[in-house]
Amino acid sequence: MSEVQSNVLKKNVDTCDAVLKRLNSEKGDWKLLGMCMPEKNENGDDVRNMIIAKQATDSLSNKWDQISTCLSQLHSDMKSNAGAEVIREKRMRLFEALEGAEHLLKIWLDKLSEACENIKEASGTLNELKKSIEGTRKEINGILESLEKLENVPVVMPIRIKREIKQEVEEDILVVFENTPMSRAAGNAERNIEDKTHTTQLTYKDFVGQPSQIGSRQWISRFKDGEPVHMNKKTFCQIVEDGTDLFFVPQVPTLVKSTAGLGMKVPRNLGFPNLQEYLQSEERDEVTVIDSFKQKSLSKPMKISEVLNRFNTPSHERDLCINVLSNEESGSGTKFDREFRPPRLVKESLEKQLERVLIRKKDRIEEELEDGLITEERKEELIEQKKRIEQQMNAFPKYLKFVIVSMGGSFTNVHVDFSATSVFYHVFRGTKIFYLAQPTEENMAIYKQYETSGNAKKKWIVESLENEWERLVIEAGMTAIIPSGYIHAVYTPEDSIVVGGNFLMENQIARQFELSRLEEKMLDKGMLDYGSLYKEFNNVMFSYTENILFEKLASFHEIPVEDVEELKEQTSAMMNNLSKSDLATWYSEEDQERIIQKLKDLIPVDWFPVEEIPEVEAPAPIPLAAEEAENGDGEPEAVPEPDVTRARLHRACKRAGENF
Repeated sequence: MSEVQSNVLKKNVDTCDAVLKRLNSEKGDWKLLGMCMPEKNENGDDVRNMIIAKQATDSLSNKWDQISTCLSQLHSDMKSNAGAEVIREKRMRLFEALEGAEHLLKIWLDKLSEACENIKEASGTLNELKKSIEGTRKEINGILESLEKLENVPVVMPIRIKREIKQEVEEDILVVFENTPMSRAAGNAERNIEDKTHTTQLTYKDFVGQPSQIGSRQWISRFKDGEPVHMNKKTFCQIVEDGTDLFFVPQVPTLVKSTAGLGMKVPRNLGFPNLQEYLQSEERDEVTVIDSFKQKSLSKPMKISEVLNRFNTPSHERDLCINVLSNEESGSGTKFDREFRPPRLVKESLEKQLERVLIRKKDRIEEELEDGLITEERKEELIEQKKRIEQQMNAFPKYLKFVIVSMGGSFTNVHVDFSATSVFYHVFRGTKIFYLAQPTEENMAIYKQYETSGNAKKKWIVESLENEWERLVIEAGMTAIIPSGYIHAVYTPEDSIVVGGNFLMENQIARQFELSRLEEKMLDKGMLDYGSLYKEFNNVMFSYTENILFEKLASFHEIPVEDVEELKEQTSAMMNNLSKSDLATWYSEEDQERIIQKLKDLIPVDWFPVEEIPEVEAPAPIPLAAEEAENGDGEPEAVPEPDVTRARLHRACKRAGENF
């Protein structure tokens, strides 16, 4: 263990000691406060608020015991230098206990505020305990954050270790699948048991229908009848009971039946009656709405209150089929933003790794600036570095808290999520049905031709991929994890509330570039709007190269030989795709050229033949769709209007302050 790690742990142990002493001293106060609360007023009538407050106080006292126990165990584990897995388990228990205490305290304060006149003698204790619980939360969060820093994989950590952990987890998952009734095949049979009895008179051609009708009432009626049969001819997804073993994005789409073990914090009892409370803020009370019947966005945003009121209308009387896809809550300050935390595996995303590195670099700069012995020239250099890091952090992508609100009958057309981002998708209310096709070379060629073709409305891509789809039903309480690049469409059979998040992965750089370049071409042709892009993609790739990949390459000689291949793959993907871009606004053109050149200079001479190192000036052109290539002058056919279901997400990003 390094000296830095040892010092951090010692500080955490000291904090644990202080918190434990305070908790133990307060147990009696909580119980005493409960005894002070009368359950009847002067007339002998029951005081409902007081009864509830008393019950909450008793429960809170018990919860305090749990927190104290968890802290004691964490304290012992840190002193004995327990392994990361043990620490992680204790942290999870501590989180759960804290969340329970926070929930009870809210109930207690709400009810007690209306009856506090009856217990003036307890007001002093009450105020002290309110301050104490807030202080305890801050101290415990500090412990958890510092423990997370210790868990973070250093930039130059041997890749072999990461790969061994990943392989071990995946092997454990396979063992679970092979030795439980919920194996991959069994799971597929269970969730699609209706297919055994469901029949349809529709031929495949009739089921597909005319692309111009997609989303309409008539089309949806026909689609509902045929989709269980015609959209479920492959088996590649997997189902797991919970997220205990999911530390990384799995290699195939995975349905997680319970939130247990995912490390995801979700608001309690979120539903349509209280959704406005979770989404409303002083700065914003409107959202962009798609009418799924017409597959088009409404000309004007709609107030959140109006959106939710329309859900009270019986389905057969609705004139719109509302589908809200672009409502991103990160850093918004709303109740949802505060109370939702994405799954643990998101911490391994490329963005989260980069964010942690930028924070560490900023901390080191601030420490050096406090040194009174540095020269004025060095001070100016550090201030400029800090300014650049802060600019990047303020404009950092925020795509992890999309609250998706859909009416029954909504349909989102076939697409790949922007920049081939990986996705988590948790259903709070209702049901969602995904139709997924694997990102094979053949399937992706069909998809790219479809996206860039002027004939997209003449033939639906589902027809071209007739035998490639698997149907995945996500019910309330379930979470889906979808890896990079999967082609999919989504049908909503009943009114639904969902939270989804998009993120990049370090091992998918090539595919993410491939889709980003496709989207940029579509943007140039007017087939996609700017709001549907991962707008910071080029910025993030340059920053990742400068702040993470360079450090790996500079110290690659410290990496075991067996790990070099993985680093070579990452380097090759970046080397072949990173290019100057007007969209890389974090960097000047000169800075972009400098980073590209330094990447070439850092590549070990024996890794790639010289002729394989490209002189990258611009991204390679994406081949035209077949019908465009046939035009002698290279002019495409009439460009269709942007399809809001393919270019589906007008992404609200660039909000700072995400609490994750």
